[in-house]
Amino acid sequence: MIKRAVLFFLILFLFPSFTTAALGISPAIVELDFKPGAEYEFSYTIISDNPDVELQIYANGDLSQYVTLSKEKTKGAGTFTAKIKFPDEIDKPGLHRIGIGVKETPPEDQFLGTAIDISGAIKVFVPYP
Repeated sequence: MIKRAVLFFLILFLFPSFTTAALGISPAIVELDFKPGAEYEFSYTIISDNPDVELQIYANGDLSQYVTLSKEKTKGAGTFTAKIKFPDEIDKPGLHRIGIGVKETPPEDQFLGTAIDISGAIKVFVPYP
């Protein structure tokens, strides 16, 4: 019993900066069909319970080169837009996924910790010829 108490206090004093936090993004999923040269704009809302944390906004996936974000960083909750401008053709037919995400930037003075990373999906269906 004493060993457990000592272990608990060691963890408590060695890692005092661990906190729980909530981070979310809305909309979670957007589905659309590919149209040559089409342009789309989506508004995203960042949900965060910590107004002081710095967040990075990013796009990834096989069609992310066609995405332009209105901002790359923000603090706490907020909104941003993602614009998609498709080319005249995409060689590979089928379902493609673009991730629109937000992740915490960990403090530089923190040796050990966690960073939350969450993303929504834009599903693009490119028709078969």
